[in-house]
Amino acid sequence: MSSINDNGIFIPVIPLLEASEIEKDKKEIVSGDLISVRPYAVVPGDEDVDVPNEEDVLLGSGDLNLFLNEQKRGLTAKLQDLGKIFPDDKELITIHEASIVMILKHSKNLFQRFSDAVDSVENMLRKQLIQAIGKEVQASDFAEYMTFHNRKLFKPDYVPSLFCYAIRRPDHSPEGIVSIDSDNGSGNESIYSIVKKLDGGEMRFPISAATKISFGGERYVHAWVSYQFSGALPAGLKVIARARQFSSFILMIGTVTAADEFQPKEAVIVQNKDDLLIPLLSEVIPTPKAFKKAVESLSQNQRNFAKAFRSMQLESTLFAICVVQIKPQLEKLLRLPDDSLTKEIRLTQDLMKLFIEYQIPSDLISFEPEEGVSYSSAERVATVKRHVAAVQEMIAAAKQKEIDDARQKAKFDNPIPTSSLLSSIRSGARLASVPSAPIQTSNTADFLCATLSRRCAVVSDDESDFDDDCDDDWGMECCEGPEIDSYEKEEEPEPESKEPEEPEETQKNENSDDQGKKEQKEPNLERASGSALLDFTKLPGILNKRFDELDTDAALHATILKTGEIWNKKFQKGLLSDQEEETLGEEKQQLEKSKAFDLLDALSRSGALTIDAASFHVVVAATHCFDETLINTIVKDNVNPIEKVERSSLIISSTIHEESPSELIKEEHLERVKNGPSSHLFVG
Repeated sequence: MSSINDNGIFIPVIPLLEASEIEKDKKEIVSGDLISVRPYAVVPGDEDVDVPNEEDVLLGSGDLNLFLNEQKRGLTAKLQDLGKIFPDDKELITIHEASIVMILKHSKNLFQRFSDAVDSVENMLRKQLIQAIGKEVQASDFAEYMTFHNRKLFKPDYVPSLFCYAIRRPDHSPEGIVSIDSDNGSGNESIYSIVKKLDGGEMRFPISAATKISFGGERYVHAWVSYQFSGALPAGLKVIARARQFSSFILMIGTVTAADEFQPKEAVIVQNKDDLLIPLLSEVIPTPKAFKKAVESLSQNQRNFAKAFRSMQLESTLFAICVVQIKPQLEKLLRLPDDSLTKEIRLTQDLMKLFIEYQIPSDLISFEPEEGVSYSSAERVATVKRHVAAVQEMIAAAKQKEIDDARQKAKFDNPIPTSSLLSSIRSGARLASVPSAPIQTSNTADFLCATLSRRCAVVSDDESDFDDDCDDDWGMECCEGPEIDSYEKEEEPEPESKEPEEPEETQKNENSDDQGKKEQKEPNLERASGSALLDFTKLPGILNKRFDELDTDAALHATILKTGEIWNKKFQKGLLSDQEEETLGEEKQQLEKSKAFDLLDALSRSGALTIDAASFHVVVAATHCFDETLINTIVKDNVNPIEKVERSSLIISSTIHEESPSELIKEEHLERVKNGPSSHLFVG
């Protein structure tokens, strides 16, 4: 059996390259050779086709035919040797079985040699590519290049921009920032998204089964195109919200469930130098072509179930962020002029505390103007301050009553023996001999109160003893009342002339904001009524259809974004305190959500008041997936990933902006893109 081998048979696979002129290669074709090798895949009959005047690295036909003739000679000699060892008779192993085994062994070695040769050529090309660039390109380097490439490719109005927005009113300092950052290996940086600002009507979001709040403000739609190579982990995304000192806003994260409805899944109040980090998880779903291929062999019921579930997945790709500014809404709620709370830091903090911790109705502290009377901004703010101070005094009194009740209950539940009482009184100071009526009581607690009252009425020789006794936990509560956190009395400005004015004019001033809002709402809706982007829920279906039609490689996947389970928060308890850090699990997240919803309920009067100072961002994500690593995509697949990602960006950008690709690209790049892999995007 050891004689059945392919030893001595030449394997005509060698990673050998030779510089030769094409014309010389043509002349080496000889009639009768086993093969005829022509450069650049010129087939017989097309000899007149012009080929580039370049050097060909393939071996000539003469050399290749010599290799094949040597292999043929070795196979013939090996078969003859096997015929001598295994005669063609009725033995168990004949020349036929031996020949088959030998040829299979030779085929195995031939395939292995071919694989090694290809690996050798690829390794050589990989080294040359690294040498040409100066380093081995990583996925983070490719992301950096695509940012540079998009700036060169797109017109200024359509260049992807950083997802980082300042939370501010016009002509005011920012309250904070909200951004979506990505960990690109060299540090955190905000993602670049294709963005379009929209005009539209109001939207709503529920905070309970009975309350839905309407909100207006700015509306944006973003598209984020990421790319993932084989073996690489998805980019680590995170939502980052930072507030400045004495500033605050409400952050909500969720999905869009209807044309005019946002479903918040997470909510948190960010204030006073809070630094909140919310991780985002990404989940890619199958491409449209892959989905069609997977369900084509299923039954009708199975196909209907798969389609219904996929429609839910597509709608889940509408990731949304809503930011509500607190100060402008407080001014609207309390009927205060614009910017009146900008410098009222303490009042703003107290109002938030009353709404969040005690859930005080806004009617108790809002300004109620009298009909026909004109009020200045200072008068309105002063009135609100008095209302807040009165509510705080009431809360402090209620707290003190609870403390008194608890102390009284403790006195009856835990009476102190009379002997211990007398010894504790005498230990602090000498009792003066003042004739008095005996204390008539049958209760130890009453005896304690009466004795201490008499003790405080006696003038002691040492005044410090009196002070020590009064500071005792069982000392007189009557020595000093509870301290109430109230505003210092300010000299209120003289009210302006309070002569009655025309009722129509007063009503016009009070409702000017609402009328302006209504006048601005209707034309915006009319102008955007024909846009497919007015209804956010249509966007995933439109993108899915475009991916199916234009993504010829079936590499562009819709991606679902959702928040992670553990959040990270950095905060300062006080101005002089060091920054602390804590993790927010499910329980703390729910607590933060409850606080935010309580404040939103107060700011909107349980949905009766529209929130105007809000910004709404809808993010759709897509991932271009490659089957190989970055280097292997270039070397093994001979694919330029820049052109592939460029095509994906053009598909999504033209959908978001509702423009043809030719309107998005600069003139100097238009001809190149039209003649490249994205040429089919310009058809029609």
